[in-house]
Amino acid sequence: MRIRAVVILFFATIFTLIILNSQNHDICNNCNVVLISIDSLRADHLGTYGYSRNITPNIDDFANSGIKFTNYISQSYLTPISEMSVHTSLYPHVHGLLGFANEVLPDNETGGNYTVSSPTTIASVLRIYGYNTTIFSSSVEISRLKLVAADPFNMKAFNTFKFTKNRNLPDFNNVTNWIGLNKNNKFFLYLLIGTVHEPFADNVPSQLKSEFDPKNYSGPLKNVSLDYPLFERIYNGTYYNLSSDNMPAYNGTVMPGIEQYDRPIDYGFNLTTEDKAFVTGRYDAGVSYVDSYVGAVIRQIHNLGLDKNTIIIVQAEHGEDLGEHGYYWHYDIYDTQTHTPLLI
Repeated sequence: MRIRAVVILFFATIFTLIILNSQNHDICNNCNVVLISIDSLRADHLGTYGYSRNITPNIDDFANSGIKFTNYISQSYLTPISEMSVHTSLYPHVHGLLGFANEVLPDNETGGNYTVSSPTTIASVLRIYGYNTTIFSSSVEISRLKLVAADPFNMKAFNTFKFTKNRNLPDFNNVTNWIGLNKNNKFFLYLLIGTVHEPFADNVPSQLKSEFDPKNYSGPLKNVSLDYPLFERIYNGTYYNLSSDNMPAYNGTVMPGIEQYDRPIDYGFNLTTEDKAFVTGRYDAGVSYVDSYVGAVIRQIHNLGLDKNTIIIVQAEHGEDLGEHGYYWHYDIYDTQTHTPLLI
């Protein structure tokens, strides 16, 4: 990890752009704001950040036409925490959303009872200024907060909320139709995409899903879901057969798909170079699929003639470890999990 991490919070940047642009009505008056947040997207898996595999041509083109932040560091490796910082420009210890369980704040004046936290978010401010505020989300981590009575993410600041289940892409026609219906109004669109997040490539079309697999791969990971129940059993590059109650002992069961695989399974197996390449390939398939979607949304904004009065931000609230530190998923503050893209 780098010794110094430069933290860029762009809440103020957005408003600066709106104010500066609104001073010249030929450029932008009451700019729309489109915030595209891609869950689990690492900066170093985009071509514009130096990735060798050409999987993000649309986002790369967008980066070339705008502002690219090369040292953008997320405030957390967990979605709710870092996204709250994005929407409030506050550090986690200030905005108070510190984890999945920390969804309300204690009120010392009421003897420790829990009361609603009402953060000031970009949506709440823009709504005061007459913006139509809407979420289209396929990220479970944020969408579930809508069900919490305390409303920790200030969902009431959004006029409408559309949730796509199972981390599928938000319906393209619904998103672009909404933009078209609101093209004569000023709007804030929060497009939250959970498709890159594990389970890797589960929601990717079959023709793309295996495009980046190692040639003729037939290892133990081929026919299993690359999801958290799998990744939580990988430590220091080894998959461990743990019992259902998480006791670290072999209980006579093995992961589906490896019963006949030619390697010892007394405790599990060590991931080979091919196994690791397979996981990375499936992750990249998800990134490629999302890139096509983001490109189509941006093109539609241009087709509707909104490119001159719309600020578009593409960012990720955290990245993903892909075996660099012996494990998969996002547990820590390594660059793989906190160095993310920010493009305006």
